[in-house]
Amino acid sequence: RTHAAPADRRTRISYAGWAAVAALAAMVCGGVWWTADRGPAPFSDLKFTKLTSNGTADSAAISPDGKTLVYSTMHGASTGMLRRDLATGRSSELTPPLSGNVGGLSFTSGGTEVAFVNFSPKQPAYRQLYTVPLGGGPPRRILGVFPGPVSLSFDAKQTASVEGNESLGRDELWISDTATGERYILASYKYPERFVRTAKPGWSADGRFIAYAVEQRDAKGFLVRIFAIDVKTRARHEVKSPRWAIVQSIVWTRDK
Repeated sequence: RTHAAPADRRTRISYAGWAAVAALAAMVCGGVWWTADRGPAPFSDLKFTKLTSNGTADSAAISPDGKTLVYSTMHGASTGMLRRDLATGRSSELTPPLSGNVGGLSFTSGGTEVAFVNFSPKQPAYRQLYTVPLGGGPPRRILGVFPGPVSLSFDAKQTASVEGNESLGRDELWISDTATGERYILASYKYPERFVRTAKPGWSADGRFIAYAVEQRDAKGFLVRIFAIDVKTRARHEVKSPRWAIVQSIVWTRDK
């Protein structure tokens, strides 16, 4: 049985100590570099501006160029739609008052039209999709009736809608051609998993992808996950995000 000399032990301790210091320094430097490389966190410097003050505004959407806001206002049993120039602050009527609820506002046709959903509060599964020119005019109906959330692609050529198929025990995401009416199932989920009814499918600006929310469960219980799916290949992946309980709106954005 042998014992290391005190000097040898001091040497080994010294080497171990310097190795620990070097490792710690590398971790600190790496952390500083990683933080600096990422830049400021999204939405870390928010500024809020009140645009309406009468308490009747409901759904809203901002144009892709950030210059125009369209929003709906509630007036008893009817709903109005207004257009607001964000530079001047001037508002003007986009459509005459419409019967029932108006929601799901989004810009389409390259930003020249506004799409919206209109339905009776007593018949939320009888939704009709319309477009209206940004300059105003009579709304134009797109296809037929939709039983669930529906959205129009940015080029106005396709719709994405959620439908429940009780006979097969699943929720389905359908793609429809607005010119021909032809349609197909893009994705489906077996119950108890289902598409979130409060969030319409979100089209990317180029029409290649759709983002949507799904109600699921894991070891911790109920949660909502967000997915993006390729419209052409049907390949889908989860969008990494916090643990959501409710998702109400999905909109694509892009870095500067």
